Amino acid sequence: DLALDIEDGLHIEAFGLDANIAGHLGINQRPGGSPRANGTLTVSKGTFSRYGQTLNIERGRLIYSGPL
Repeated sequence: DLALDIEDGLHIEAFGLDANIAGHLGINQRPGGSPRANGTLTVSKGTFSRYGQTLNIERGRLIYSGPL
């Protein structure tokens, strides 16, 4: 089991995302099963670039509740 608590915000630059994230995310995996995640991450002030386009992010929320 893994629990992430990001209270003050964390800057991420990966997979086309360049933004600040905060929140709580729990990840677990049972033997022979798929990893599962539960929690919410908020995204603020950033960009997402993919397929030659760059999208500006003002705010957003990623909600996880199931298999990854």
